[in-house]
Amino acid sequence: FYSEQESSLHFSSRCEALAPETSNYDHEYIAEFVMGHTTSSVNTMYRGVQRVAPAHVMTWRESRCESTRLWEPRDIALANMSFSDACDSFQLKFTDSVRSRMNGPTAVWADLSGGLDSSSIVVTAASLARAGLVTPLQGTRTYEDSLGDADERRFVDAVVQKAGVPSTRIGDDWPWRDDGELPPLSDEPSAQYPYFACERRMNRAVTDRGASIVLDGQGSDYYLWGNDFHFTDLLAKRRIAAAALDAQKIARSYRCSIWRIFWCYGIAPFVPRALRHSVTARAVQTPNWLTPSFVKSQDLRRLLPGALLKPHAERGRWFNKICLELESVPNVFRGELEPDRIEVRSPFLSRPLVELALSLAPEQVAPPGEPKRILRQALQNELPEIVRDRKTKGVANGRFIWALGREEAFIDELLRQPVLADIGIVDAEKLRSAVRDARGGRILNPAYLLGTLAMETWLSVRAGDWDALTVASSRST
Repeated sequence: FYSEQESSLHFSSRCEALAPETSNYDHEYIAEFVMGHTTSSVNTMYRGVQRVAPAHVMTWRESRCESTRLWEPRDIALANMSFSDACDSFQLKFTDSVRSRMNGPTAVWADLSGGLDSSSIVVTAASLARAGLVTPLQGTRTYEDSLGDADERRFVDAVVQKAGVPSTRIGDDWPWRDDGELPPLSDEPSAQYPYFACERRMNRAVTDRGASIVLDGQGSDYYLWGNDFHFTDLLAKRRIAAAALDAQKIARSYRCSIWRIFWCYGIAPFVPRALRHSVTARAVQTPNWLTPSFVKSQDLRRLLPGALLKPHAERGRWFNKICLELESVPNVFRGELEPDRIEVRSPFLSRPLVELALSLAPEQVAPPGEPKRILRQALQNELPEIVRDRKTKGVANGRFIWALGREEAFIDELLRQPVLADIGIVDAEKLRSAVRDARGGRILNPAYLLGTLAMETWLSVRAGDWDALTVASSRST
């Protein structure tokens, strides 16, 4: 992080250290945060403090900063490679990435959610250990949730049995749970901030056994999941028959009408930006609890899905969407609650692996209805069949909605006089109404509400209000 002050440069590994006033918050950053914007910007929570942009180097010369980009995913050219050769190369690079992250001063653990990504890491690490190339994983840690479709136990069990690794399970935790300790004073907010008690439990599963390194599955979704703009690109090239076939596959995977696919990816992307908001689904429009003045001043419509998406000159919207997703990778590592206790290593963020995937055609990486095709094929002999063949992911929205009721007294006290309302960003009564609707199951986009409540929680902790909120909420119960 850095700030320029009176012809001098100030820099730090923590953005708060550079803030002249802790309440001098940057509204553009807050706008991007509460809208769940995926593109990583140079803004921070504090006005006048910026971060070095991803893949850039900053040079201070003659009393001013100069920024130079070192790597640009859009520069990766399409390779002429067969699918078989692509799978072989992917497996080699992925295996090498896992192996290089298995060494360290302490034993290594791995997150295991039961999803394709974390499962691929665990089975590959086990294969390397059997070959005597690395020290075996000391254990895996899993968060289990028994609500709705968040239950991943059958997938986790299959991977643990296949890899033969110890498994630690932590279950049914929830946001805003008071574990008797103050929430960590993280340098930046994160959308997962209210889950501080759960994260502490997860970290202690590792540190209590003398370890501090964890492999996680972050990164794959940004460049291997694919997107539905391949259909848009086919339409733009007037390949109508191929586009119609794509639309059928996408509609089957979403279990929706083919006409909805035509509307979302065949019409909306070509609508002028000034009209695009009117054709955007209600679930991703700006939430009504944000004040009109804030929405207007920050031009929040620019942050709606697809608003910034233009086709790449040679490779279309499909490729440009993946490049935009990759720019948001640093957001994953912002707002970490205990970065000094746990070192997170992400095998899927190996640069050679990412560059290989970027050089492949859409039908090799993730054709319509087949997310992460190349990963499934490359590790077909390692992954349990039940994991390799799954096309969905568990989500924890049910636990979030449940927690709004479980922690009702605390959240009501939190929103009695919100900090975000004091600085003109939210309408307090509309936000409280949205929470009440969500408790009754009437919610279009849980991510927007969680983002807003996470920001409010973080601001309250930074202001030193946590103890007072806890005491007041316990009295009201």
